[in-house]
Amino acid sequence: DYASSGTSNSPPAPSSASSLSLNRSTPNSTSSQSPFRSMGYILGKCEGEGQAWHGHVSALTVAPEYRRLQLAKRLMDDLERISTDRYNTYYVDLFVRATNKVAI
Repeated sequence: DYASSGTSNSPPAPSSASSLSLNRSTPNSTSSQSPFRSMGYILGKCEGEGQAWHGHVSALTVAPEYRRLQLAKRLMDDLERISTDRYNTYYVDLFVRATNKVAI
């Protein structure tokens, strides 16, 4: 399933934020438990001015049991699409620590 928030029909604010999450339905959950388990999420915003107007990834996480399935790529693709189509950004950036070998 796909869930998104932060997108409305109003024009973008100077700094707009969006988040996307992937959830999986969990069978046999009790009424006190959520029927969904988070597979991963991305949190991004739009910032800058002129040709520096861009999307920025603030956080990107995929649960360990769902890694190596290209879910992060799907989340990045969607955030890039939303940033360019909805907010007219020129690019999307993502900073990764040099020590994060798995992400690189």
